[in-house]
Amino acid sequence: MSDSSSNKLTGTQTMNDGHFYFISLKIESNKAELFQSSQNLGYISMPVAEIQSRVILYVGGLPDEQETSVNGGHFKGCVQDLRLSNQPLEFFPVGSSLNSVVNNRTLINIAPGCTGDNLCKPNPCQNGGVCYSIWDDFTCSCPPNIAGKACEEVKWCELDPCPHEAQCQQVYQGFECKYFNSYFLWNTVPDFPNGSNESFPGVTSVF
Repeated sequence: MSDSSSNKLTGTQTMNDGHFYFISLKIESNKAELFQSSQNLGYISMPVAEIQSRVILYVGGLPDEQETSVNGGHFKGCVQDLRLSNQPLEFFPVGSSLNSVVNNRTLINIAPGCTGDNLCKPNPCQNGGVCYSIWDDFTCSCPPNIAGKACEEVKWCELDPCPHEAQCQQVYQGFECKYFNSYFLWNTVPDFPNGSNESFPGVTSVF
């Protein structure tokens, strides 16, 4: 919220985490106070204001795009039980109400219900992970021995891919089987099960 002198009243807590918050704005005397539930988030001084008929109230943005951008951009989320002086402001009235404080309403990019973007299409989860869409984000349920936000990290060494005489070491996008005190004949091909078969020309030992 801002007044004619460009004083802004803003909260400091992030509220785009998919949870509902009870936000209230109390205007009395010459100040406006912002609350989250019963917690006072601050106030600004302003001229004495009285809400009268034919007053235009903007929710979620302003007609001027530049001014909206300066004030944080358009609201993206769900609004439930919006009230003015304890009177409900209904975006989609069920029927005609004699007690309604809104005579005319203009809705832009407003839809009934509460549905966020489906970030699981296409599926961002790798290695057989199952995607679950949450508000403006996603979470992956990864198979065993798989980690990372998108199940991109395979914990290869937990799968015991190396022979018992070798030690597994995780490397970028894979693993290495390290043999200690093992010797190979000239130009032989050591066998690394589930890993890679590589020849080492000119190498007589691998430590």
